[in-house]
Amino acid sequence: MAAVATFNADGLWLSTSVCEGAVACVFLKGTALLSVRTSAGFTGLLCEAGDWVWLPAGVPHVFDAGESPDVVFLRLSAGKRGWFPLHTGRSLPPGLPLMEVFVEHLLHELGEDVYVLDYGSLYQGGHVFAFSDVGPFTESVGGKVATAGPSGSLYTWSQHNVAPAAVFEIPGVSDNSVGPLPSCDGKFDGACNTQLIVAADDHAGVPLSNYAAGACRATLNSCADWYLPAICELSGSPAAGCISGETVQEKLQTPGHASFPDSWSSTQWSVGPRALAWFHAFASPPGGNSAGTFKGIPTAVSCVRQLTR
Repeated sequence: MAAVATFNADGLWLSTSVCEGAVACVFLKGTALLSVRTSAGFTGLLCEAGDWVWLPAGVPHVFDAGESPDVVFLRLSAGKRGWFPLHTGRSLPPGLPLMEVFVEHLLHELGEDVYVLDYGSLYQGGHVFAFSDVGPFTESVGGKVATAGPSGSLYTWSQHNVAPAAVFEIPGVSDNSVGPLPSCDGKFDGACNTQLIVAADDHAGVPLSNYAAGACRATLNSCADWYLPAICELSGSPAAGCISGETVQEKLQTPGHASFPDSWSSTQWSVGPRALAWFHAFASPPGGNSAGTFKGIPTAVSCVRQLTR
């Protein structure tokens, strides 16, 4: 359903256009703000997929799809020439909010908290290092946050449930693994990797606190849905076949937003997946260094979780 709010811009005329004939708009994708001149001032209709709006002929209105438009709608007109706008020639009133401001005001009126996030922002238990704008404009942004694991603790990558020092491969979590389940996109999908590592038969009965992926299942900063990140979530290292972008190294460690210990990833090294896994050294050399190493070396963890909307 479209969100509706009425506002007054000190009697200034709403500008831009009227329609020659009545128009119906059916919104198929995205979000847009339709501001309509009414006797009460101006009414803003925040429209999303599934909404439809009918405008009588001659009603002044403004259509705004925001700073990054991504909206699809079907427009049906009763005019003889189809949809034909007649521009009023009047400028927009300075008191008329456009879409981003309208949404912020609407959330405030509904009692919702509004947070402005950037890389490094401390939010939902960790520091933000990745964003995802998939979803309606009116929903919270998605993304990922990272935090250092339990303070001062070091973990082997795995621990066998019969012979603790024995090495073993976990299928589907190496740097050459690809999804879907029962295999993961091993270089990039730490959440999937962690799921398979914890569920491995060789880890049955082993306390989660005894190995790296299990340690990230702990409740950290009041959140209990952390996972051990894949190597390409930690770093854009070409050595691991990663690409530069939204990684813990590039968005948090290097800019100085947060500091992380040298940490295990959840990705096995395909050169020798029984005994070797990728880890990342954040501070040395500058820009960090990713390498494969023996799973039995005690190493710290840094944990990641998805933002909840």
